[in-house]
Amino acid sequence: MSPSSDLRTVLIVGSGDGTGLNFSRSLALAGGYRTVGVDTTLEDFHASEADIRYLVSWDDPADLVKQVNDIAGRESADLIYAADTSPELLAVAESRDDLVAPTLLPDRDDHRRMEDKWATWQALRQAGLPVPDTVLVGSPADLEEIMARHPRR
Repeated sequence: MSPSSDLRTVLIVGSGDGTGLNFSRSLALAGGYRTVGVDTTLEDFHASEADIRYLVSWDDPADLVKQVNDIAGRESADLIYAADTSPELLAVAESRDDLVAPTLLPDRDDHRRMEDKWATWQALRQAGLPVPDTVLVGSPADLEEIMARHPRR
């Protein structure tokens, strides 16, 4: 728990996009949380409803992780939450062991599988779940193959 209050502090990477806004609003409705937003675009920064907001820029994942850690330490974050599918989420997920606060992310292999639609489709099919007829299109021939199987009526 944050040392300065009874509130839990949640650092939200991507706090101003749709997913981040919904998460912030949910925490506000639940009560007992202080939110710290970390955004990488001016639009998301201004849209954020976090209690405290930071605008950061980064060139490589290590740079983002350093900034997130600096902010998480400064704000005594109890949890780091990456709000939406994005390069930021991938950077946080891949560096979870280097973060100064915990995350609620699935293990790396599951996360990579969920972020890749083709890998998700393959995993669902392998598990015997019903999936649509799908082709990974890498060439015009692949597109022609799937179109031939599903002609216009």
